Amino acid sequence: MREIKFRGWDKKKKVMGMIIDIDFKCKTFWFEWHVSDIRQGHYILLKDELELMQFTGLLDKNCKEIYEGDIVRMEDPELKESKLTPYIWEVIFEEPFFHLQRKFSYGRVTSNMVRLPLEVVGNIYENPELLK
Repeated sequence: MREIKFRGWDKKKKVMGMIIDIDFKCKTFWFEWHVSDIRQGHYILLKDELELMQFTGLLDKNCKEIYEGDIVRMEDPELKESKLTPYIWEVIFEEPFFHLQRKFSYGRVTSNMVRLPLEVVGNIYENPELLK
């Protein structure tokens, strides 16, 4: 069974942080953010002030947790020449699964996340340029 946990993007302060506690009744989130593993602060955010991302339950090849909204690199030596297999993917959640997604001018391609080693290289809020 995978661990259920979340992180969030504070839309106003433009920082990524961990969700420590959720009050579903009041729709508030206890948010804590770090720089270089040092806690910088914690505060409460309302649902509208936050982009919420769920942990996939998977770790990348460097043992870093993979969350929805992460940008990952996937390398497949057998498919290096294929135009349909780019190496940079966005982690998305579409009921009921997490997928890797890459958008092209002719549409989008999705891939199963678990068949090859992945490496987290950024996320869609702090590094959107990686998807271009």
